[in-house]
Amino acid sequence: MANGTRSGRGWKFLGPLASTLLALGGFMGTAALVRELVPLPSRGTISDKLEYFFEHGDEYDVALFGTSRVFSGLVPAVMEAELADRGVEARVFNLGLPAVGAFEVDYYLRKILDREFERLRLILVEAWWDVPTALDRNAFTHRRVEWHTARQTVAAAQAALDEPSWDWQERFRQAGGHVQLFAWRQANYGRGLDIAEGLGESTAGRDSGGQGYRPWKKGAGHRGRETNSKPLAWTRPKAPAQDVETGLDYALYQGQSELATAHGLELVHILAPGFRDPIPAAKLRARVSRLIDYRPPAPNRGESSARLAILGDPKLHLDNLHFTPEGAEHFSRLVAEDLAPLLRDY
Repeated sequence: MANGTRSGRGWKFLGPLASTLLALGGFMGTAALVRELVPLPSRGTISDKLEYFFEHGDEYDVALFGTSRVFSGLVPAVMEAELADRGVEARVFNLGLPAVGAFEVDYYLRKILDREFERLRLILVEAWWDVPTALDRNAFTHRRVEWHTARQTVAAAQAALDEPSWDWQERFRQAGGHVQLFAWRQANYGRGLDIAEGLGESTAGRDSGGQGYRPWKKGAGHRGRETNSKPLAWTRPKAPAQDVETGLDYALYQGQSELATAHGLELVHILAPGFRDPIPAAKLRARVSRLIDYRPPAPNRGESSARLAILGDPKLHLDNLHFTPEGAEHFSRLVAEDLAPLLRDY
């Protein structure tokens, strides 16, 4: 009798638990189906560029990923002309995004690779110093939530736990923030109106005519310092107080190289000119398939390069992060010059 009573109590406990698990499973399954209807964030730059490339990716040989230094620093038309002068016919599309983080770029890079565009031959990715922050003034924006898939969340949370510039409390707070963002994405939290509006819209993105490139406007919300009369290389700030490798996720960039190789593509990482640049190139070069360093030489460190010195000319910069249109043309020609033999030998 006692055994029967205990068994009955067990079933009474399992009944509500099973119902809860079934309800949770149903909710998550429905959320996953609805997730397919959620449009990309930031109607405009991100959605237009990516959705356009999703539709027209087989028309391009080269895709460029990175921050605003790529977004407004590499001009596809100039690169195509330089490549043609070197005997290489190739079309280029700029998928750079302003104020983008390394894990966000990785998310969109993987979405492009999953499409397996037949014509795509080479991908360029900017590597840069980036702390894995989840909770800041941009926390829980649609754009921040979007890239928090299970894979990206685990990687970002681990990077947060390993971040040496934070104390242990901040590490756990930021790692927990990434988990919260994952939960928001899974539940499609706050995206109801976007889904409803998206049902009646075309998902085809628009190309502005510059193949993803837009010139940077001075004062357009950047945090770069104004240039002065000295060459850019001479005005580099001192390395951060913490280890200069902080925020540079070697495993992330190595994983990108390995994934591109698995897809049969050439992937080139670059270090672009900019003020936040105390990155140890040698260590990164050892982890990726190919790395090209475009940072202007620093004479006070005994560096010299006539080829790259022009990138330090303050007349070609709006600030220490962004080129003028003329500067972008110089940068684009240099990059195309380096990509030409890779495309020729592909």
